[in-house]
Amino acid sequence: LVRPVLEDILKGTRIRDMLLDSGDTLWLATNAGVLSYSLKSHAARWHRDTNSTEGLASDTAHSLFEDSRGTLWLGTASRKHGEHVQKTPDDTGLHRYEPSFGRFERVRGLGLAPDNAAVIDIREDRHRNLWLATDRGVYRLDGTQGPAAYIPLSTKEAYSAKKMAFDASGKLWVNIPQRGLWTLAAGQSGPEPGSKTVANTLARFS
Repeated sequence: LVRPVLEDILKGTRIRDMLLDSGDTLWLATNAGVLSYSLKSHAARWHRDTNSTEGLASDTAHSLFEDSRGTLWLGTASRKHGEHVQKTPDDTGLHRYEPSFGRFERVRGLGLAPDNAAVIDIREDRHRNLWLATDRGVYRLDGTQGPAAYIPLSTKEAYSAKKMAFDASGKLWVNIPQRGLWTLAAGQSGPEPGSKTVANTLARFS
């Protein structure tokens, strides 16, 4: 029997992604923030944009990911800048959950794009590097540290990326809206540590 749950808390919000972490907490990325719900205590809590350096950059949450170290990552839209909010290059949509403070904190110094970038998907390769699919393309973090390295298309065109996956060999697969499926072979995953540029490019899958 399939039945709706948490209706009194979600109140019709759109769920974009979900994750059940190693501590039996259900995380829901929605168009109204992130909801955490403990399956043990049944305690629910919303995490939302606070128009400050704390909280989410935007309530439009796209992607949740728990890496091999147990760290929870969140990708959101870039900040919606109001008249009282100053625009900065660091207002990207990547967040790290800090359990000791019980909140998401924005990851600074990534340099994802000349303008702010929305983080739509997050993945980790077998070398524990973090990969971000954004509305400005795919980026790779050396471990979990910035600055991020941009992965261009073989055609050199600007693009946005929606979803990513790594296969057993370490090959990266990327869904690019209106352009189909693109790949990056294992062993061609980007720069040497500390480098900001890459020679390798995403190639169209055929």
